[in-house]
Amino acid sequence: MRNTKNRPLPNWVYDLPFRFYSDDSLAYLIRIISLMVVLFASALVLYALNQVFEWLVWWRYWLVIVTGFFLSYLTAARYIKDLYELDSFSDSLTYLVACSLMRSFRPFARVAKGRLVKQPDEINLIERIGGPGTVMVQEYNVVLFEKLTGLSRVVGAGFHDILRYEFVREIVNLDEQHHPLENIQAVTMDGIPVRVSRIHLRFKLREREADWITDRGSTTEGETFREAVKNLATNRLVSETGDLTIGEMTEMIVVNAVKKYINRHTIDQIITPNDRTVDSRQALKNELSGPEVRAEMKDIGVRLVGIELGAFEFPDTPIDTFRLGKWKETKRGEIKVLEAEGRAYELSRQDAVRSKTQAEMIQGIINALEDLEIDDVEDLDTLIKIRSAQILDTWSGLYQSKSGEDSSLSRYMKEKEDQEDKR
Repeated sequence: MRNTKNRPLPNWVYDLPFRFYSDDSLAYLIRIISLMVVLFASALVLYALNQVFEWLVWWRYWLVIVTGFFLSYLTAARYIKDLYELDSFSDSLTYLVACSLMRSFRPFARVAKGRLVKQPDEINLIERIGGPGTVMVQEYNVVLFEKLTGLSRVVGAGFHDILRYEFVREIVNLDEQHHPLENIQAVTMDGIPVRVSRIHLRFKLREREADWITDRGSTTEGETFREAVKNLATNRLVSETGDLTIGEMTEMIVVNAVKKYINRHTIDQIITPNDRTVDSRQALKNELSGPEVRAEMKDIGVRLVGIELGAFEFPDTPIDTFRLGKWKETKRGEIKVLEAEGRAYELSRQDAVRSKTQAEMIQGIINALEDLEIDDVEDLDTLIKIRSAQILDTWSGLYQSKSGEDSSLSRYMKEKEDQEDKR
């Protein structure tokens, strides 16, 4: 915007140059009249000088002025040709005449089926240079115009004047568009490759919901798609080959969403979802209709109308073989757990038997000592040792010695009796 503050003259004085070079019909008429006035005035001045100076042939000098004007005009056309890399000099000259003098020479472009209609080798001046010109938009199409300072306006069906310094930024078809996909392949959480085949996308440009109060009688055709077209233009993705089409961007969003869904679930969760009322394909459709995918679609100004999915395939791993191997691994782990529990039970049982045996051995020693009346401490110590050895021999099956001799306790008792007799 032009600064209107601190101006010594009225604003209309500063607006005269912009109005003089505008694209209004009156501006074209004023420019033609101004050119004729300049040429006529120069001829009149030269004729008057010729009356004073007879050597000055007025019409020759006037031809020099006219020739200089046309040479400068041709030089400007040559500059336009080099600047915009046009193949034809006549195209650049036509564009210069259309911008300066002849409104009828302005270029024309027709938009249909979401694209600019032209021959394969044709160079359209509106597409290459921009305005001024006329753009005819057929029904079910919208066009976004752009200026050097940013996005300008969105227009719908009809004839529209494209102003100078204005360009065609985006053309979108409002019809429902179809985009087929061959297949999408990803890996599940448990490492099984899954392929979703025969995918068909249906989408269209997102339309703003009309407000009956604010839009009544004031909304021009195409304005309801303004936000969607601006999002598409500003958030357009690119690849190594150039800008991606609206179908390619929608495909990229859907492919990423399907891969994320497969990566976050196991094979059993994909084949048999937790919700028993829907099948696996319907569960994936519900995921693609979720808020995350809708937000990504809104960023590029697209609304997903519908999606068709084929069957889930497992190209490298037969699902029966996978399930059998998974069952074997599960059972192998269960068997190892049972074996470990059995070994632990056996060890605990051995400890219990060993403890019981030791208790019985001690109880046997106590009972044996109670049956004997021994007063001497040394004899008691020797008797405990002998009795312990006897019980151990008994538990080991060696109660009787191999030589057939009496036991140690019998020998001790016999020696004790001999000592008593001597006394």
